[in-house]
Amino acid sequence: MGAVRQVCGVDGSGSFGDVFRVSSKRPLVVKICEVTDTYCESIVEREVEIMRACDHPNVLNLLETIKWEQYVYLFMDLCVPLPVFLRTKLSEEQLGEFAAGLVAGVEHLHERRVMHRDLKPQNLLVRHGAIVIADFGLSIQLPEDKWEAGREGEAYTREVCTRWWRPPEVPSSSPTRGGSTFGRWGAFFTSSP
Repeated sequence: MGAVRQVCGVDGSGSFGDVFRVSSKRPLVVKICEVTDTYCESIVEREVEIMRACDHPNVLNLLETIKWEQYVYLFMDLCVPLPVFLRTKLSEEQLGEFAAGLVAGVEHLHERRVMHRDLKPQNLLVRHGAIVIADFGLSIQLPEDKWEAGREGEAYTREVCTRWWRPPEVPSSSPTRGGSTFGRWGAFFTSSP
């Protein structure tokens, strides 16, 4: 990873940590999670386990983890937030590549029985022109029997997700298991300036 020279400034913040740019030979960010209780500790440990289990160009890489006192430091590649990237006009080909990358990333997660549970534009990044799924704080990796039960419509994650971006693998109260989620994603990608 190379020597870290300094932490530059806040790049983002969330429920379980703040993200800072890091000055080093390789462009990095560090997510600093303060572990204040066993609940926070379990969330951070689960996020680390899931990120370590995934190795795909459309899933954010976890490069290194450091535990120090009550903090956990997660080092990752520097990426551009998708909403910022979409401020530029994209061609139909680029939009198609983003959509295909999103599907490929979700497929990779599902092959590992990972449900992201908070897939939304704010949790998507762009690295080297490709879309990258990030922020696994609410994600879970299910045992095989639970994964298969979910395919049969068992609702075990209804309470976790951002309401307007309910992912298709999270059952809703309607029999369509996600309703028009794909329509919302299509509108998001095609509404770039």
